[in-house]
Amino acid sequence: MPLEKITYNKVYQKSPSADESVTAHAKRLEKRGVHEAQVRSTPDGTWHSNNNDPKEHLTVDFKTEDGTHITTHHVYRS
Repeated sequence: MPLEKITYNKVYQKSPSADESVTAHAKRLEKRGVHEAQVRSTPDGTWHSNNNDPKEHLTVDFKTEDGTHITTHHVYRS
């Protein structure tokens, strides 16, 4: 099942680069029944890095159509 919906905890996080990267990443998870990607917010609400993962990324929860959590991944810029 292809990704049908991308939601953002903070609306101002939405950007063409975020949508493109999340969509490309979700294609690798189609066999797991991914329907929705929920982009978590960060304090500054944008691409971020941290000590554990210095590469710029978004933290995304992937869910089934009924909202069941499948997995959480760091999604990197395409």
